[in-house]
Amino acid sequence: MTNLSMNLKLANAAAQATAVTHPAPHHGDETMALAILALIEGRVDVYRTRNPKEIEEAAANGAYIVDVGGVYDPASNHFDHHQRDFSEVREDETKYSSAGLLWKEYGADACIALTGCNLQQAQAAAEKVDEMLISGIDAADYGVRAEGQMSVSLAISVLNPNWDESADDAAFVEACQLAYLVLTRTIKSCVAQVKGRDAVEEAIRASEDGIMVLPQFIGGWIQTVLTTTEPKASNILYGVFRNLQGQWNCQAIPPSAEAPQEQRKPLPEAWRGLSDAALAEATGVEDAVFCHAGGFICGARSKKAALELAKAAVGTLRVRPCDEQAVDEEDAGIVILH
Repeated sequence: MTNLSMNLKLANAAAQATAVTHPAPHHGDETMALAILALIEGRVDVYRTRNPKEIEEAAANGAYIVDVGGVYDPASNHFDHHQRDFSEVREDETKYSSAGLLWKEYGADACIALTGCNLQQAQAAAEKVDEMLISGIDAADYGVRAEGQMSVSLAISVLNPNWDESADDAAFVEACQLAYLVLTRTIKSCVAQVKGRDAVEEAIRASEDGIMVLPQFIGGWIQTVLTTTEPKASNILYGVFRNLQGQWNCQAIPPSAEAPQEQRKPLPEAWRGLSDAALAEATGVEDAVFCHAGGFICGARSKKAALELAKAAVGTLRVRPCDEQAVDEEDAGIVILH
């Protein structure tokens, strides 16, 4: 699990700072930017000021200048976006905020620092994090919000002291910690998605007959089967995987992402809605546990039994005297993940 605490310290002077940002009130963009810096640097000592001389002093010592200072120049660690000539925009014409500018520069590095993934995985995950989180922070900083919804930026903003509360830097530190928690969990999620896709695609390339066998459940595996460019994916009929309770499931693959409630080959009609002894009798598989009435998933106590169910459903293993849904082996599609 991610370390929930961001290593942040408030500096007492510009000369002590490793990062400079503006005074209260805080916003989503500079707190998220500081969270990014905490990942790639390990710690940030933050000084809050708009004083040009103090900013210049901190910059001369190599500090990151974030969301203040009127300069965008990654080579000199300046990441402001308020200057009149600022022109960094996304493909959708939304301008970058300080969070987006830092992520564009260091997003892949932050993914590697947090998870230890390889560069290719980090680059793919950084794009996902940008889409899920950072781009929304940027948009909100320019006033683009989803009406009636609590965005990450708004959640950070409401941590500012209210008019009837005392104003101090404690609220800013709390907001930075929230930004750090959201950022690190988003990175972890996106890196896991990228690694999972790599594992599923490797299994697709190694496919032999008609079943995908995962050593454990990998979130999004069906989506990968349906969207990958791997040519063998179109032949996959079932996925076998160890579920979160330690038993094994066999799940039918939908024909497309647009028809998630359908199956390329539903489980046999005679199995549906049965469990335990009744299902074992219907399938000839002793360790069979259940088959959903919808015909899209069944389960067993062991990997061996789940594979037998999958092969029987495909038609490559005939465990009953009659199998009205059997198909020729050449029409099957089994994938095994090692």
